[in-house]
Amino acid sequence: TAVLAFRGTEGPKLRHLTDPARLQRAFAQSGFDWSQAAQNFMAGLRPDMQEVSAHLMTELQDLLTDLDVVPTDWVVDGKPGGRVHRGFAQALDRVWEPIANQLAGLDMPVIFTGHSLGAALATLAASRHAPETLYTFGSPTVGNEGFAETLQGTVIYRYMNCADLVCRIPPMLYDHVGTLRYIDSGGRLTHAEESDADKLAAWTEHFQSTMGQWDKLWLRGLIDHAPVNYVRAILKGQS
Repeated sequence: TAVLAFRGTEGPKLRHLTDPARLQRAFAQSGFDWSQAAQNFMAGLRPDMQEVSAHLMTELQDLLTDLDVVPTDWVVDGKPGGRVHRGFAQALDRVWEPIANQLAGLDMPVIFTGHSLGAALATLAASRHAPETLYTFGSPTVGNEGFAETLQGTVIYRYMNCADLVCRIPPMLYDHVGTLRYIDSGGRLTHAEESDADKLAAWTEHFQSTMGQWDKLWLRGLIDHAPVNYVRAILKGQS
């Protein structure tokens, strides 16, 4: 079995810039001369700044993709396939040719998967090339009913974590596809979504428990979107 996985929206990686060991090395190399230490520190910083700049540009492209929610026509094998999120469609088009070439050379079942933006791209890809199974995690909505019809016959499991905000955008324009696997407010894997009241209670409880802790993320809707929390719930459900 082969797996085609699409990543989600990528952010800048700042770990190297905040590494205290870097400053310690700069002083050690300069004999604790402040001026020389500063020069050593900045010289070592430049390659990482280039890396961060590259990640920032990637993040900007991803965000522009996420925000381009305008409906556009979707065509599969020359036939109309409803309407889909324009940003997602254009993002898949940019990488589709080499992917299609790889898929054409595989003589085995293929599973498609992705998280967030990656889940949307995996869903569009499944419309163009039917996989054995499509698994999505924290997926936004991708297309309308006409698009959903292009996925008929495809086995799809859509994982949604309680208050995950991304699963609710863009609102009203498009519909979700696939069989829901829902992670409830207690981190348990179920088949039915909780009520709005239960979700609001989860939001409120998390906010009250983290408010004032500056090393914590206060919004449950963002916490629930983190890939690690999907993994934790799924592993818990299988134990």
